[in-house]
Amino acid sequence: MTDNSLEGNVRKIEAVLEMARDAEPGSLEARLRDELELQLAGIGAARVRQRRARDESQELTRMLNQHLQAGRRAASRLRSCIRGILGLYTAHLKKFGIRPLKARRPARPTLASW
Repeated sequence: MTDNSLEGNVRKIEAVLEMARDAEPGSLEARLRDELELQLAGIGAARVRQRRARDESQELTRMLNQHLQAGRRAASRLRSCIRGILGLYTAHLKKFGIRPLKARRPARPTLASW
C-alpha cells in the first residue's frame, strides 16, 4: 500500500533531496536538486497559507454565528413588541408573519364538577 498523503509525499521529496545533497555544482543533478528545493519551499509556503485560511474561515464562521444569534434575538424582541402593541389575538399580526393566538373556549363541565 502506498502512502499518498501530503505528509507522505513531503517525506518522499525530502528523502530524494537528501540523496542529491552531494551533487556536484553545475551538474544536472544539482539543477534538479535546486528545483526540488524550490518546490519543497513552495509546498511549505502553501501549507502555511492553507492553515491561515482555515483559521480565518473558522473565525469568520464564529462571527457569522454571533451575528445570526443576535439577529434571532432582535427578531424575537421585535415580534414580542408587535404582539404587545397589537394584541395576541388580532388578525393584523399576519401582516408581520406572526400567527395570532385563538381565543380559548370555555371548558365544558365534566361529571365531576356537577
